[in-house]
Amino acid sequence: MMSEAVREANGYFTENRRVFVYKIKNKMVGYSVLKIEDRVCWLDWLYVDPDHQGKGEASKLFDHAEEISLKLGNDQLYIWVHPDNHRMLKFLKKKGYDVLNLIEVKKKKPSTSRSISILGNELRY
Repeated sequence: MMSEAVREANGYFTENRRVFVYKIKNKMVGYSVLKIEDRVCWLDWLYVDPDHQGKGEASKLFDHAEEISLKLGNDQLYIWVHPDNHRMLKFLKKKGYDVLNLIEVKKKKPSTSRSISILGNELRY
């Protein structure tokens, strides 16, 4: 819900973060949050209202984040994605990102027996 997204976004207004809002007809439909440390630009958050998903707004926010990274002298945008966030992984692959260099590892809880596939590797989660 957009109200929850606005509350989340408000927490990002800090010294080393920049928040970019995407509006249509003066209504916020999405936002991105960039964490900037020296010349390194991390995409901390990307949100688009469900009613506007699949219409290119996420791509516009993402492309803008890449432009900021380039202006800082970096040839790439850094992104941490949870391994089971398949929607974001699919989006990133479409944007040309195919290198996974951070993997979250955790101990299996006795009450779960779920598994996920990451780059063809089946892992219990």
